[in-house]
Amino acid sequence: NSRVEWDEFGSLKAAPMPPQPNVRQLARKMEPLLEKHGKSCFNPLQKDLNTEVNEAGIEAECKDDDSDWIVAGRARAGEMHDLDAPLCAGPGIKALPVLRNGRYQFEIELLKPCAIVVGWSVATTLPLAFDGHSFGLSSTGDLTVAHWDATSEGPYCTPFGKTGDVIACLVDWVQSEELPDVVAPRLSFALNGRFLGLAFDLLEAAEGSKASFPPLQPHVCQGFGSAFRVRLRGATDEAPLKYPANGFKPLAEATEEDFCPFSRAVALSSELKVGMALSDDHLWSFQVPDENLLELKLPTELVAELDEEVEEEDDEDAGHWALTEFVVTELDIVPD
Repeated sequence: NSRVEWDEFGSLKAAPMPPQPNVRQLARKMEPLLEKHGKSCFNPLQKDLNTEVNEAGIEAECKDDDSDWIVAGRARAGEMHDLDAPLCAGPGIKALPVLRNGRYQFEIELLKPCAIVVGWSVATTLPLAFDGHSFGLSSTGDLTVAHWDATSEGPYCTPFGKTGDVIACLVDWVQSEELPDVVAPRLSFALNGRFLGLAFDLLEAAEGSKASFPPLQPHVCQGFGSAFRVRLRGATDEAPLKYPANGFKPLAEATEEDFCPFSRAVALSSELKVGMALSDDHLWSFQVPDENLLELKLPTELVAELDEEVEEEDDEDAGHWALTEFVVTELDIVPD
């Protein structure tokens, strides 16, 4: 029986989330990695339940049955170049370090034929999908979601997904000429050593808000097709960059100046999440402690007051609106 199910709106249903009794113990163990400049690797605290990481922290695998995602991929095949169609099926995993400056590169090497999305996201983006504050490239050749700051409205490159394919993800943090205190990333990709050009330019958005864009970290997510198994290159001496780009450093050489502590990255990126509809399952997945959570459900009547154009027949749907804001002030590492 396939675990892939679709809801009434055509979105992928999340699987039930069992308890994780060792999360706080793992958080204490990972504190040096999260809060202090040093080693780079996949982050076991930012992975979905069906994703496994090897002991070295540089290989990750989606353990779901291939058939689940292949069937889902066929169901979505006609929508692959539809900007409104999802490119991520979940599960996924994110990596460290979190970066707020500099020019850096990491590579994802495919260890088996698979469907995948790779790129960058803010700290509060969950591993299971690329949301509006994450920026990725799908193995279909498309950039994720309909970002107004994306440089390509159609396919960005030819499809990929063969064993041995290497996708490079590059970030170049640039300073605004008009607002010297504002920095923002320009994101590009390369495939098997071939530079594909600028994909996302976030400087204009940062200048508009008069604030630097939140720090970013590497992100890998399952696409609609065969389950992924990948190697993170550029994070350790064991797996150096295969196609280093001129002027970009590997993650392993991130400086302390460019590194951002995870709790600080969460606090900065949470400001972007205000007004986003996050479900209780999303909040559970992110392991946000109750004392750092504020949830506000908007009833139908209030929604109608806020939007005079809401029609009567839409009131029932409007009542499902949920405005959820959360702010994490520090990493939740406390005794059990």
